[in-house]
Amino acid sequence: MQPELVKEFVAEYHRELNRLNATRDGAHAQRKDELARVERQIRAIIDAIKDGMRTAGMKEELIALVAHKEQIAAELSHAPAPAPRLHPRLADLYQEKVANLQAELNRAALSAEAAEEI
Repeated sequence: MQPELVKEFVAEYHRELNRLNATRDGAHAQRKDELARVERQIRAIIDAIKDGMRTAGMKEELIALVAHKEQIAAELSHAPAPAPRLHPRLADLYQEKVANLQAELNRAALSAEAAEEI
């Protein structure tokens, strides 16, 4: 793994992750707004019924709105987990780990044991 290639990979991964998160977050926000709108509509029908207004379609509309509300709430509760993030210094950390491993394997006290294990 060449550090400059890993850096480019991490940068591209973050760009794509940010794009996907923005899309997902936007869709999630729209669904939350829609849920709030449906809840307001339900409340308006309930308030109208409390005020004595009754029409033939109110019951069906209320049932449909409640079903729609439940569907949206279920979708919001099953939102996918965010994608894992990669550390921006992944290439540097990898290079440090490999250098440390190399130094440890070359220590006189470990070199014979390491060679045997490898």
